[in-house]
Amino acid sequence: MRKTHVIWGLLLIITGIVWILASTGTIQLSIDIIGAISTLWPIFIVAAGVTILLKKEAHTMRAVVWIIAAAIVIGYGIFLGSDHHGIAGGDVHVFEMRDGMEHARLEVNIGAADLRIGASDSVMARVNSDIKGLRYNYNGGRNGGIVFSQEWKPLKIDSGKNFSADLNKNIMWNLEFNMGATDGIIDFSGFPLERCKLNAGACDLRIVAGSLQDNAVIECAGGTVSISITIPEGTGIRIKSDAVVNEISGRGITLRNDGRIYESTNYDSADKTISLNISSAVTKVTVNVP
Repeated sequence: MRKTHVIWGLLLIITGIVWILASTGTIQLSIDIIGAISTLWPIFIVAAGVTILLKKEAHTMRAVVWIIAAAIVIGYGIFLGSDHHGIAGGDVHVFEMRDGMEHARLEVNIGAADLRIGASDSVMARVNSDIKGLRYNYNGGRNGGIVFSQEWKPLKIDSGKNFSADLNKNIMWNLEFNMGATDGIIDFSGFPLERCKLNAGACDLRIVAGSLQDNAVIECAGGTVSISITIPEGTGIRIKSDAVVNEISGRGITLRNDGRIYESTNYDSADKTISLNISSAVTKVTVNVP
C-alpha cells in the first residue's frame, strides 16, 4: 500500500470523527470554516502550483502539501471561532454605547431567519435570538460594528430562526444580512439608515422607512424578492430591478417606469430619498404611502 494512501486514509478518518463529535456536541469545537476559506482561499492556489512543480513520482510530498494547506485553513478557522463570543438562545444581549460613537455596522451571517429590526434608545443595540450556535464579534469606538455568525455545525438541524435587534436612534447605521432565506420586518423609522444590504436565496420582507436620513440605499439580491415598503409622505423613491419578471406597484404614490427603473414623480425634487436596488429572477415590490 502506498504511503500516500495511508496518509489520505488517516486524514479522512480523523476528519470524519472530529466532524461527527463536533456536530453532536460531544466535543466543543468552535470553528469558522467559512470565514477562514474566504480569507485564505489563495493558499489552495499555492498548493496547486507546488504540486504541479513536483515530480509525478512525488506522491507523498503532494499529499503533505495539501495536508499542510488544509491544516492552515482549519487552524485559522478555529482561531476565528475562538475570537467570537457566544449568545445563548432566548437571551437578550445588550451592547452599550461608547463615547463618540456616530456610525455603526450590523452584519448577520446565518441560515434561514425571521428578522425583526427596530429602534432603541440608550443602548447601542439590543439583540435577541433563539438561533443555536450564534456568535458575535463586537468592535466599539466611533465607528462601531457587530458581526453575528452561526457556528458551523454540519449535522445540526434543530436551530431556531428568530433574530431581532433594536438599534440606537442616534447612530447612522449600515446593515448587512447574508442568509439562505429571510422574512420579517426591517423598521428604520426610528433610526437613521445609510445603507442596507440583503443577500438571500428567497426574501419576503416588510420595510418601514423613516426620514431621519437624507438618503437611504437598500440593496437586495436573491432568487425571488418580495418587498412591501412603507415610506413617509413627501419622500422620493427610485427602484431599480434587473429581474426577468417584475411586479412593481404603488399605493398612495405614482411610479413612472423607464425600462428597469421605477421612480416616484417627486424623486428629483424630494428632500428625502430612498434607493432600492434589486438583483433577482423574480421581483415583487409594493410601495405604500400612508
